[in-house]
Amino acid sequence: MPIMKSKHSTLIESFPIVAIGASAGGLESVEAFLKALPPEPGIAFVIIQHLDPTRKGMMSEVIQKFTSLDVISASDQLQIKKNTVYLIPPNKTMSISKRRLYLTTPTESRGMRLPIDFFFTSLAEDLSDESIGIIFSGMGSDGSKGVASIKENSGLVIVQSPESSKFDNMPRSAINSTNPDLVCTPEEMPGHIISYIIRRNSIFHSNKMESRDLISLEKIINLISKSTGHDFSQYKRSTLNRRIERRMNLLKVNTLKEYITLLLKNDKEAFILLKEFLIGVTQFFRDPTVWNQLIDKVLPSILSKLDEGYNFRIWVPACSSGEEAYTIAIALKEAQNKMKKYKNLSFQIFATDLDKESIEKGRKGIYPEFISSDIPPSILKKYFILLDAGYQIHSEIREMVTFAEHNLIQDTPLTKLDFISCRNILIYIQSDMQSKILSLFNFCLNPNGILILGISESIGSNNGFYDTVNSKLRIFRKNPNSKLLPNLQLTSFPKKNISNTKSLFNLNQSKDVFHDSVNSYILENYSPSGIVVNELGEILFISGKIGNYLEPSVGKASMNLFSMIKQDIKNDLAIAFRKAKSTNELVAIHNTKINTISNSSLVDIHVIRITKPEYLKGMFMITFENERISSTSNKKVTKPKKKKGSQSSLIDSLEKELQTTKTELEAALQDMQLSREELMSSNEEMQSSNEELQATNEEITTSKEEMQSLNEELLAVNLELQAKVDAYISINNDFKNLLDSTDIATLFLDNKFRVRRFTKQTSKLFRLIESDIGRPFTDIVNLLNYQELSQDVISVLNTLVPIEKTISTSESLYYSVRIMPYRTIEDKIDGIVITFNEITATKELEFQLRESNAALDEKLHEVNVLLEEKEIILKEVHHRIKNNMGTILSIISIQSDDTKNLEVQEILQDVYGRIYSMMVLYDKLYNSPSLEFISIREYIDTLIKEIVSIFPNASSVDVKLNIQDFDFPSKNLPSFGIIINELITNSMKYGFVNKKSGTITVNLSKKDSKVSFEYMDDGPGFNLQKLSNQARGFGLQLVRILVKQIKGELMIDTSQGSKFSFDFEI
Repeated sequence: MPIMKSKHSTLIESFPIVAIGASAGGLESVEAFLKALPPEPGIAFVIIQHLDPTRKGMMSEVIQKFTSLDVISASDQLQIKKNTVYLIPPNKTMSISKRRLYLTTPTESRGMRLPIDFFFTSLAEDLSDESIGIIFSGMGSDGSKGVASIKENSGLVIVQSPESSKFDNMPRSAINSTNPDLVCTPEEMPGHIISYIIRRNSIFHSNKMESRDLISLEKIINLISKSTGHDFSQYKRSTLNRRIERRMNLLKVNTLKEYITLLLKNDKEAFILLKEFLIGVTQFFRDPTVWNQLIDKVLPSILSKLDEGYNFRIWVPACSSGEEAYTIAIALKEAQNKMKKYKNLSFQIFATDLDKESIEKGRKGIYPEFISSDIPPSILKKYFILLDAGYQIHSEIREMVTFAEHNLIQDTPLTKLDFISCRNILIYIQSDMQSKILSLFNFCLNPNGILILGISESIGSNNGFYDTVNSKLRIFRKNPNSKLLPNLQLTSFPKKNISNTKSLFNLNQSKDVFHDSVNSYILENYSPSGIVVNELGEILFISGKIGNYLEPSVGKASMNLFSMIKQDIKNDLAIAFRKAKSTNELVAIHNTKINTISNSSLVDIHVIRITKPEYLKGMFMITFENERISSTSNKKVTKPKKKKGSQSSLIDSLEKELQTTKTELEAALQDMQLSREELMSSNEEMQSSNEELQATNEEITTSKEEMQSLNEELLAVNLELQAKVDAYISINNDFKNLLDSTDIATLFLDNKFRVRRFTKQTSKLFRLIESDIGRPFTDIVNLLNYQELSQDVISVLNTLVPIEKTISTSESLYYSVRIMPYRTIEDKIDGIVITFNEITATKELEFQLRESNAALDEKLHEVNVLLEEKEIILKEVHHRIKNNMGTILSIISIQSDDTKNLEVQEILQDVYGRIYSMMVLYDKLYNSPSLEFISIREYIDTLIKEIVSIFPNASSVDVKLNIQDFDFPSKNLPSFGIIINELITNSMKYGFVNKKSGTITVNLSKKDSKVSFEYMDDGPGFNLQKLSNQARGFGLQLVRILVKQIKGELMIDTSQGSKFSFDFEI
C-alpha cells in the first residue's frame, strides 16, 4: 500500500474507502454485504444511513452483529483506519478531508437533507480514484449526485440491482444519473471490490503507461473514432489512460493488446468507452460565485447597452444534459429583471454536445429531485415544476434553449455570438488544441462578447485577444480590436457517415429522389401560395410567396394567422375559416380585393380541413390565387359609365345592400372579438387559478417529501426496533435458561396475585401448567405446609418489606421461601416474586448439628464446673501469696527501720515498692471476677496512691491521672506494675528535692489493640549518661528491660522534668 502525508500525522497508509449510502430497506442490504466480506479486507467502510435525528440510534450495536470488523459511531476529526466500519451519528452531516471524518449539525429542514450526496461528493474530492461509492435500497434520490462526482473523479460506482432492493427509488435514480460500473446484489459486491482493488494495486496503480503502450493507445483512439465518429486524439493522454484502465480493470483485461482485441470483437465496448471518455458531470449553478457575479453585475451591464428587440445569442458547447444552458437562461431572465429600465430583448441559447443521449435529456428538461440542493429555493419555485419524476424546467426557459449534436473539435462552429460558456472542458484537452479552440471562440464572438471558462482553466497565450472581466472567476471579454482568423477545421479527422435523419413528418424514404425533386420544383414554381395552420390559427407551414397577404403584427411577435393577415381580407378569411371549421368542407372566397403598394388584385381564397394523411389530420390548408387588375404606376383605373334607368338603380341597391352586409359583418366580428377578449380574460383567470392550484400542489408535494422522509426514518426506526425485539428475545431466552439452571422454583405474580410466569421447578410444588397463567395462585393446589402464604403475599405487596421463611412440604422436603416485591426498571411495583430454594439437605445437617450441640453443651457444662473449681483454687493461691507478701513487706519494713545504713535503707525501700506493686496485683486478681483481665484504671489508681503514700513528701506531690478504663491482660500486669513503681519511686526520691511541691502526670489510652503510656513529673530532670554510671541507674535499666518484655520501646525526654513514654500491643 502507498503512503501519504497528513497534517495530523507524519505518515498515513493509503487505502480505498468504501462509502455506502442506504435508506429504507438498506439495513438488510448492509447485513448481506458485511457478511460476505473477508475477515480483513484492507478497506475502510463508511455507512451513511438516513436516521431519525431526534433519537439516539442503536445502529452500531445492530451492525456489529453482522461483522467481525470494528464498528464505530463517527466522531468529529476521527482518523479513518482500515478494516473498520464507521457510522454517521443521528442529526449530523458528515464529510471527509485528508482521511479524517468531520461532523456538522445540518441546517436543512427534515426531508430536505441529502447526507449521502454530501459525503460522497467530499469523498470523491478527497480520494479521487481511491473512492468507492455504493448505493443500496432506499426511497428518494439521495446519492445520485454523489455517485456522479465519484465517477467524474475516476472512482468506482456500484449500485444494488433494483430487483434485489426492498425500495428501488435510490438505486434507479443513481443508475439514471450516471453510468454505474456495476449493478449487482449486495452479496456479490465484496468479491468485485476486492478483485478490483487487487488488480488496481498490482497492475494499474500508476497512470503513467510505458512508452511501448502509446502505439496501442493510438489504436484505441482510432477504433473509437471509426466506431462512433468522435475523435479523441486531442484529449490529454493521462485522462484517456485513467478511463481505459478503469474499463480494463472492470473487464479483468491485463494488457492493452487484449483490450484492442476486445474492441474489435465487441462493437458495444467502443460506445461504453465513449461514455467513459465523456463523463458529463454538470449541475445547476455550479460555482455559485460565478453566477452571482453574472446576475448581479456582468449581464445587467451588457443587456442595458443593447437596443430594444435585440436578439442576444449564446453558445454552450459540451453542454452535457443541459443544466448549464438552462442556468444561463435563468441568469438572463434574472439579470433582465434587475435592470432599471426593462427592455424587450430576445434570447437564443445554443446548447451543443456530441453525446446524443445527453442532448435528448436536455431537450426534455426533466431532472432528478436532488437538483433542489443546488438551486436557490426562490429560483426553484419560479422556474421549475415539480413532477413525479423530478423537476421540469418551465416552458418559458425551455423555449429559450436549442439543443443540437455538435463536436466542438470537428464540426463548424456557430458565429455572431454575444456569449460563450465553455466551462471545465479545456482541462481535458491538450494545450495546442486549447489554443485553437480559444482562437475559434474569438472568431465566433461579436465585439465585446463574453467568454466564461472553468475555475481551473485559463486563456493562456491568447490573452492579447481577450480583456479580463474577472480573473478569479475566469470571465473574459473579446477585445474589439482583435482580428483573429482561426483555422475552422480544427482536426483533419473525417466525420462519421451518419444516416439521414427523419423529416418533420416522417416522409417515406423509399421514394425516388428524382420524383421528389420534380414535385418540389412544381410546388415552388407553379402551385398557389398557401399556409398550414392549426385550429387556433397558429401558422405551422408556409408554401410559396405570401408577402402580399401576410404582414408582421405590431408589438410582441406572433405567428397567428389572424394577427398577420392583411386587413383587406381579414374579415372574409375569418368567416371562411369558421365555416370550414364547422362543416369540414372546402370553403371558397372569389374575387376578394387586396391592395398592395404597387397594385390592386382580386384574390381567390380556399380554406379546407385536412383529413389525410394521418399526421396532418385536423390541420387547415389555406391557399391564395390572385390576378392583378391595376397598376397605380402605369395607368389609372377606369370606371364604367353608369347606365340610366332601372339597371343603375339595381346596382345602387345592390351596392347599398352589400355595404349594409359588410357593416353588419364588421359588427359581428367586433362582437366576436369582444367575446374573444372575454374568453381570454376568463382564460387568464383560469391560469391564475391554475397557478394557485400549482402552488397548493407544491405545498402538498413538499408535505409528501417530508412524509416520505419521515417514512424512511420510521422504517429505519422499525428496523432498529426489530433488532431490539430480537435482542429482547435473546435476553428472554438467556433469562429463562438462567432461571432453569439455578434449580430454584420461582413464581411471578401480578398485582392481583395472578400467575404471570413460573419456572419448571415450581411445578414440583404447585400443580401448574402453561394454561394456568393468568389464574389466581390461590386456586392452584400446592404441597406446602404453609397456611400463611396468602397473608404473607398480601403483606409484602402492602408494606414492600420482604419476608423470608423456612417451610416444609407434605413430602418431608424443606424450602427456604423468599417473598419480594416485583420492581420494574422505573422502580414501579408491579407484582410479587416468590422463590422456593430447597434446603432439605441443609435442614438434615441442621438437625444433626443440633444433636451435636446438645452433646457439646453437656461436655461444656462439665468443663465449666471444673473451671469454677480451678478458679476457686487460684483465688486461694493468690490470697496466700498476698498474705506471704504482706509478711515479707513487714520483715523488709522492720529491717529498714533497724539499719542505720542509708544506702541499705534505700535498697530495702525499692524492694518494698516492687513487692508491694505485686501484692496489689494479686489483691486485684483475687477480687476480680476474671483471672485473665483486670480493670486497668482501678489497678493504677490504687497502686500509685499506695506507693506515693510511703514517702514523707507525699502530701506535697499532686498526682494527675488520665486513665482510659479497659480490660488489661493479667499476664502483662506484673511487668507494667513494676514499671509504674520504678517511675513513681524515682520521682518521689529524686524529682522533688529542694522543692516544696511537685506534680506527677500519668496518661494511659488504648486504640484498637495498641496501648499508649506516658509518665511525667515537673522535677529538674536528670543526665542519662551520668545516671547509667550510678547505682540508682539500676531502676532505669529495670524499666528498659520490662518495657522490652511487653514489646514496647521506651522514649525518655529530660528537657523539662522527666518524661517516659512507650506503646505496646495487648
